[in-house]
Amino acid sequence: MLEMIVMGGSLMTVMELGRHFSVLGNRYSMLMQEVGYLKERIAYLERDLTACRTEVEIWRDKYMRSGQE
Repeated sequence: MLEMIVMGGSLMTVMELGRHFSVLGNRYSMLMQEVGYLKERIAYLERDLTACRTEVEIWRDKYMRSGQE
């Protein structure tokens, strides 16, 4: 397809396409970095949630034991 553009179109058209692909590549790269950051943040929040659940279970067990005594 690129050969058809080069043969049938101008060099400027090919250069313009190159710029568009470059911009799209940069945007894709930025989005992938953001996705990586969000994955790290989700993992952190999952660890925090697990710690909170553990703490709640500890307090619940203490409360249940103190109520039985």
